[in-house]
Amino acid sequence: MKKIQILCLVTISRAGSKLLHSLLDSHKNIICFPRTFNFYNFWNQNHHLINQPNLLIDQFIKDNKRFFNREIWGEYNPLDKMNDKRENFNFSTQKFKKLFLNQFNKKRKIGKRKNLFLSLHLAYANLLNKNLNEKNIILYHLHAIYGQEEALKQIVNDFDANVKFIMMTRNPIDSMRSISNWMDKVSFKNIYDIFYYQSCCFADSQFLKNSFKKNYIKVITFESLHKNSKDVMKALSKWMEIKWSNNLLKSTFCGKIWTGNSHKILKGLNKNKIKKINPNNFFEKNDQIIYQSIFPYRMKLYGYYNNLLPLTYSRIILFIRVLIPTNSEISMLQSFFSIKYLYSIYLYHKNLHKFKHNHMLKNRYMFNNIYYICFISYCENLFKYLFFYLKRIITYFRVIKNKIPDYKKDIVFTIY
Repeated sequence: MKKIQILCLVTISRAGSKLLHSLLDSHKNIICFPRTFNFYNFWNQNHHLINQPNLLIDQFIKDNKRFFNREIWGEYNPLDKMNDKRENFNFSTQKFKKLFLNQFNKKRKIGKRKNLFLSLHLAYANLLNKNLNEKNIILYHLHAIYGQEEALKQIVNDFDANVKFIMMTRNPIDSMRSISNWMDKVSFKNIYDIFYYQSCCFADSQFLKNSFKKNYIKVITFESLHKNSKDVMKALSKWMEIKWSNNLLKSTFCGKIWTGNSHKILKGLNKNKIKKINPNNFFEKNDQIIYQSIFPYRMKLYGYYNNLLPLTYSRIILFIRVLIPTNSEISMLQSFFSIKYLYSIYLYHKNLHKFKHNHMLKNRYMFNNIYYICFISYCENLFKYLFFYLKRIITYFRVIKNKIPDYKKDIVFTIY
C-alpha cells in the first residue's frame, strides 16, 4: 500500500461540499465514506474502547448506519431521499467489521488514533473493492468549518504535511437564503443554526489560512463548480495529482447516482442554477456592505463584490452596521410571531409530553400543562435569540481583530 494523503473538505453553509464529495466519490484513487464524518468526535467519545476493537467497531456501525444502508438517509434529512431503487446500496456490517479488525490489527508503527482513522477508511475501501495498491487519498469530509478548530488541528497533528484542505464557499447572501429555505422545508427556523451558519460564512477560510500555513489550501466557489465544472475539476485533479476521469463530473455515492439534498430532484452539476445575486432589502444590503468593507479582496476574488454598494471605512460606522440585525436574524424574529412557528412549538411539546413520564410533575398541574410549557419554551427561545444575536456581534469582532489572510493564491477557479 502506497503512502496515503488526506484531503480535508470543509464548507460554509449550503455551499456544495456534498456535491463536490459526490463528484470525487467514484474516482479510483479516492477513499471516502458516503456522508460527512467527524472522526474526532467519535474518537473523543469512544477512545476508552481502543483496546477493545470489537466493541469499538460495533459502536461505529451503530453511530453511522447510513454508511451501510442508503434507504435510511431520508430519516436524517427528509430532503436527502432516494428517488430510485437503483440508487440504493446495502452493505454487510459483519463483513465491514471483519475487514476493519484485519486492518486494525496490522502492526503499524503509528499512534492509536491515527491507526483507527486509517483502519476505518481502509476497511470501507475494501468493502467497496477499491484497489489499495494504487495512490490513495482519503477524503475526510468534516462539513461546516465553524467550531471545528480542534478536529482540524488533530487531523494535522496526526498526518502533518500529508493533509491538504479544500474549502467550499458561496456568496454569503445566497448561502443564508438557502439555509433559511432549507430550514423551512426540513423543520422550522432555529436561532442557533442561524448563528452557526452566519459565523461559517463570515469566517470562511480565515481560520485555515491563519492556523495551517504549512498545509496546502484551495478554495472552490459554489458558483464556479456549477458554471465551469470541467475546468474546476480538472484544476482540482491536477492539484491533487490524480489522473483525470470523466467520473469526476458524475454525482454519486458508493457509485450510485445522488440526486442532491434539495426539495427538487437534482442530477449533479447545473449551469442554470447560478444567477447574479443582489440584496433584496435594507438588511441584506447591510450584510453585503459589512462583508465588502471587512473582506474586500475576498469578495472581489470570489466574484461576490457589488460595485453599486458603498464601502464603510469608518470603524464607528462599521460598528453600528454590525449591531444592526442581519437579514437572517430579522427573518427569525418575524417567524417568532407566525402561526406556523407557534404551532410547531405546540406540536413538538405535545409529542414530547406523550412519552415523558416524570412522577414529579404528576401532581403539579400548572407545570404539567402543555400550554404553559409552550409559553415557557417560547420565552426561552426569545432569550436564546438575544443571546445568539450578542454572540454573533462578538464573533464578528473577533474575526475582524485577527489578521485577514491573502486569498489570491488559494482560489481554484472563478467564473468572473
